[in-house]
Amino acid sequence: MFRHHWVLIHRYVGLTMTVFLVIVGLTGSLLAFYHELDRWLNPELLTVPVRDGPMLDPFTLRERAEALEPRARVDDWVSLHREPGEAYVLWSQAKTDPATGEAYALPYNELYLDPYTGEKIGTRQWGEVSLAKENILSFLYRLHYTLALPKGTGNLGH
Repeated sequence: MFRHHWVLIHRYVGLTMTVFLVIVGLTGSLLAFYHELDRWLNPELLTVPVRDGPMLDPFTLRERAEALEPRARVDDWVSLHREPGEAYVLWSQAKTDPATGEAYALPYNELYLDPYTGEKIGTRQWGEVSLAKENILSFLYRLHYTLALPKGTGNLGH
């Protein structure tokens, strides 16, 4: 009788863990191709036509981004890596409104610029709980790592 109860507990705990492991396994399999899938789903946001002229300096692109949106502060991290034909992404945070002391409401935290001209291509909110094509992969990324690590362990954002 005692062994029978442990067998049942083992069975149902194992079945419960299966759901968790399947979700982590499937999201992890997709994340192995994160950049390729993101480029396939969002070419209008992540790709630009290759031009003959040189690409702008990353620090110039950062200055242009801050000029485009005065309520945002471009994150301290600036990528020096650039590839021809790829949009340049900058991470932004809302500045504090001096009048109210509250942060401005920004509907995005990623800003995409054309690396040749510095023009704004688009924006998106990384990690937003959404099944929209521009957010699905960042949502899966957060889901995968949130299930794998307890809150407060590691950095889930960019």
